[in-house]
Amino acid sequence: MTDGEGRAIVPLSPHDREVLSGTFLRFLDELKPLLLSGFGEEIAGSRAEQLVTGSFASTSQGPHPGRNAIETVLFATLAGLDHSRLLMSSIRQEGTTFALATLTRGAIEAYARAWWLIEDESNEEVLVRWLSAIAKELQSLERFAPNAPLKELRGRDSSPGDEREKALNDIERLTGSRRPRDIGYASLATALQSNFDSRARMNYSHLSGVAHGESLGINGFIGVDDVAHTYDIALPERWGMAFVSQAFSATAFTARKVLVLVGQDVGETHPCVIAHDEASTAIATIMARQRVAHGNAPRGQG
Repeated sequence: MTDGEGRAIVPLSPHDREVLSGTFLRFLDELKPLLLSGFGEEIAGSRAEQLVTGSFASTSQGPHPGRNAIETVLFATLAGLDHSRLLMSSIRQEGTTFALATLTRGAIEAYARAWWLIEDESNEEVLVRWLSAIAKELQSLERFAPNAPLKELRGRDSSPGDEREKALNDIERLTGSRRPRDIGYASLATALQSNFDSRARMNYSHLSGVAHGESLGINGFIGVDDVAHTYDIALPERWGMAFVSQAFSATAFTARKVLVLVGQDVGETHPCVIAHDEASTAIATIMARQRVAHGNAPRGQG
């Protein structure tokens, strides 16, 4: 059986699916409570505490902009974790193929938002980026539904246009300009991946191609039996491992940055570190075996 590019499809084996799923999910089980423990009661001296207690020229989103900004970092990180968890739960199901690319892409995009917000060393820049993201979201809502009431977390109704103007006013107070920072989901995702993947743009494009149903994306999952004149759909080893390694690298890289933000010092014997290393070893071992057998497996994970 060959794929749309004439290569023989070697499906990711049930054994490898179980090993990858089990080790990655254990890492996520240890990581989530560790991340949550750093929010709410910030560690003294941490950057998170500086943001929560700092005074910033920002009032549009309430009296605690620093706390709101780091909460956005947390929520975006949790969104990435949730996508990763569903990815690694779904990969156990032998018939699951194309959807894994979309879950991987969702994880990377969510992690990229969290990483971008705190990537700059300036605390004021964290606020500017947070407000810029809000302004962009409100601009999209205003374009498609200008009269739609914006339901806020505390139950208040407000206008997307009015709230966007307030966010822009804050940006002007912080920077001297009403121009928000540029934020594009594809560019943020590839910028994040570039920290650990030399082929970031190509790999992200492949995830998008599969999600969009493009031929160059989906043909690699479809085998052709010229004898029986039939098609067969499977998750090839190379794409299965590409999705797992990309999601794992993005999870590990972003988690490190967020743990630094909240001042969590995690030693080598911490259960989360041990679980991370077990997952990393499992991924590296399977990828190395693939390279020996087929010479076409993706490289690198965090």
